[in-house]
Amino acid sequence: MIRRVFLFCLFLTFSFSAAASDSLNLQKAIELAVKNNKELEYAHKENSIASKNMRMRYRGYLPSLKVGYSASDTVTYYADDTHTRQISAGIKQMIYDKGVLRAAIKVEKKHIELEELRNRMNMNSFVFSVIDTYKNVLELEKELDITRQAREAVAKQVEIGHTELEIGEITQFDYLELELALSDMEIQVSQISQKLTQAYMDFASVMNIQPEELPPL
Repeated sequence: MIRRVFLFCLFLTFSFSAAASDSLNLQKAIELAVKNNKELEYAHKENSIASKNMRMRYRGYLPSLKVGYSASDTVTYYADDTHTRQISAGIKQMIYDKGVLRAAIKVEKKHIELEELRNRMNMNSFVFSVIDTYKNVLELEKELDITRQAREAVAKQVEIGHTELEIGEITQFDYLELELALSDMEIQVSQISQKLTQAYMDFASVMNIQPEELPPL
């Protein structure tokens, strides 16, 4: 009798409805998670600023123009009114600095490249964590749905078994096995539900939003 019950559960056909248009698919989840991750955003901005500052240091090789202007008004015994105006201009350019600036820029460029590599690795790691938690939620949702349907199937078998017990087609022991099977299914549903709740919390943490604010997957 028990074998008949579990074979029946094993070959159940389950159908899942298509996701709603406003559901959170994997691509949307990744985009939203990256958008909400301020640490990754700040790291990218800091390295971008450092890269711009480094490029500005190349200006040290370019000539610079310096312009000066001065004016004075004086009165002397031989010249009642004297005005002077002076404009000066000069060009300054570094010709040779023993490679100090070049070496400094080279070191700074390497540091920026390493930071960029680290940022990309952190981004990839973060995206993988989004994918992993997203997948975990979907798997547990499907597992819970399957287990609930299996529980309903076992519950129907218990009802049938009760009738069969009354007319003497099965023994009390057979009926007890059916009840134990139903009790086991109830425990499985409860355990999977707890795992799913934790999975939603983990996913919301990665997404950096409250669990109650998560859109349907």
